[in-house]
Amino acid sequence: MAEYKGSQGIAALKKKIELQANMLGQLAAVSTARHIVDESPVGIDIYPSAVGGIENEPGDFKNSWKVGVGAIDYDIREADKNGLGAYAEAETDAARFDYKRQDEIYVTNSVDHAGQVENGWFASDDPDRIALGWEDRDGYHVVQNNKDKMVGILKDVANFIASGGTTAR
Repeated sequence: MAEYKGSQGIAALKKKIELQANMLGQLAAVSTARHIVDESPVGIDIYPSAVGGIENEPGDFKNSWKVGVGAIDYDIREADKNGLGAYAEAETDAARFDYKRQDEIYVTNSVDHAGQVENGWFASDDPDRIALGWEDRDGYHVVQNNKDKMVGILKDVANFIASGGTTAR
């Protein structure tokens, strides 16, 4: 175990704690974002729909999850059924997190129909929704159904950091 003595030791310990706090925030953001991408539906290829105002290209919802540091990132990406852009950029975007600035981290999706995918359409609003590839009439609840999993990810990351980065679940 390292010893931290005197002002240099205190400065070194403070630096180590700040690095671990940054690592915690970044790892939590990346893990949460990637999990939510994995849980996201793809949809099917359709022509723009007058009913429900849906314009879906398979994978546009899945690939448009963004990590915003300090503010919501409203950008959307081109469709990708595997969500590879969301996966790759999560790490890059999360790297901007700085514990000393007390940054907030947001994981959001800004495609026009993100709320509809999450919460579902009422059948009277869009009777053709099943044919459009969103077959769950109550919505997918990607965020709602994964709250416990995301809390678990945050706890795992915190435990990993607290153990000095030596244990994993």
